Amino acid sequence: MQAHLPEPAGPEYPEALFSAYSDCFVQVLEANPARVRIQIVPVQATHTYVGGNRPARLSILSVFLLEGRTHAVKAKLIESLAKATMAHLCVTEDEVRVIIRDVAREDIGFGVQTAAMLGL
Repeated sequence: MQAHLPEPAGPEYPEALFSAYSDCFVQVLEANPARVRIQIVPVQATHTYVGGNRPARLSILSVFLLEGRTHAVKAKLIESLAKATMAHLCVTEDEVRVIIRDVAREDIGFGVQTAAMLGL
């Protein structure tokens, strides 16, 4: 997952977010914690425009998943990640976007091999 988030809100940032986001993947997807990858990219509010307002606080989470999860599971993951973002960054529901991108097993590499080659 790559999370473009408003600049740090406190001294616990980003450790608390890494933990919260990882928990979302482990709990909702039953993912192995060792396979979770999270990258936080801080974004200055002055570099964000939302509906005519600038500066603005906007969180965009891009989640890359191997294809095959149900709509219900993806909806639960979106809810879980959005709630974690709102709780840790004190942003509103309107300031959070979660985008899930299903990736074919042939289209993603784990090191030098595709997920399909690894049997994932």
